[in-house]
Amino acid sequence: LQFVERSAPELAPYISTCKSPHMMYGAVLKAHRKEILGADSVYLTSIMPCVKKRGESDRLAFTNVDGARDVDNVITTRDLGLLLHQREIDPSQLVPMPFDSPFQQT
Repeated sequence: LQFVERSAPELAPYISTCKSPHMMYGAVLKAHRKEILGADSVYLTSIMPCVKKRGESDRLAFTNVDGARDVDNVITTRDLGLLLHQREIDPSQLVPMPFDSPFQQT
């Protein structure tokens, strides 16, 4: 989107307004959890391979009517690897845990 906005702005009206999957997930998850926990109880970080997702999460189009962002923070998979290394966490030594569905009732 930024590429088109900068290099061929006349094409911008033809770009889909559909959110990317991680932004859609963020919007749905926050709306669902807001009903259960309240407005400010969810801080959502996406771990994505693409650094451009950081800028995507900052766009005003991806905020709800209250002004809250669909995704609060984005880190890359490289960032995650560096963080684990800095904290001396070896992923191969982590104990597997069952999936914790964010859509289950608490």
